Amino acid sequence: MNQNNGTIEDQMRQVDRVIKECENSRKSLERISRRLDDLNDEVKRYREFLSHEKSRRDPALYKTNNVDRPSAYNENICSTMNSLTSQLTLVGATMIDD
Repeated sequence: MNQNNGTIEDQMRQVDRVIKECENSRKSLERISRRLDDLNDEVKRYREFLSHEKSRRDPALYKTNNVDRPSAYNENICSTMNSLTSQLTLVGATMIDD
């Protein structure tokens, strides 16, 4: 019997501890891997959300097909704002000239 390694039973207990530690490490890595998969899915969903928001907020700039077209009401508001801006510009120019 080799004095440095102890008895066969001691060696078996040591090997069993290493096996148990390896199994625990493997399980821990599996949990971490599942969590990383979840985080990856969450980041992808957030990216899709950002893409949707980007196209929804500025359709003229991003030229996407799945944007809501402005309603007639919104078109009227824009037209009124345009008209008022033109009128204010004319009034301002007139005041400067006087």
